[in-house]
Amino acid sequence: MDMQYPPRGHGPAMNRGLRSPWVLGALVVALTVWVLQSFLLPVLVACVMAIATWPLYRHFAARMPARMACSMTPLIFTAFVAVFVCAADIRLGCIGQ
Repeated sequence: MDMQYPPRGHGPAMNRGLRSPWVLGALVVALTVWVLQSFLLPVLVACVMAIATWPLYRHFAARMPARMACSMTPLIFTAFVAVFVCAADIRLGCIGQ
């Protein structure tokens, strides 16, 4: 009744080696990039804008009243940046093409 099992790592599954996880991982990465390719450029632009406007935001937040610092400061700053970006897009003719 005592059955002997082969040790782990031996048998037919051993022939696959480490290729299977690497192929599956590469397939998942490739499909993710394919699905998200239209979002990658806007996300990159948003990251650049966030990094570029951070010092300006810190200066803006320091000048806001303390009671507005937590809630209204991000909203007002985002509105200013949105107006600036939209005005630049309209001026350059990027919107409405």
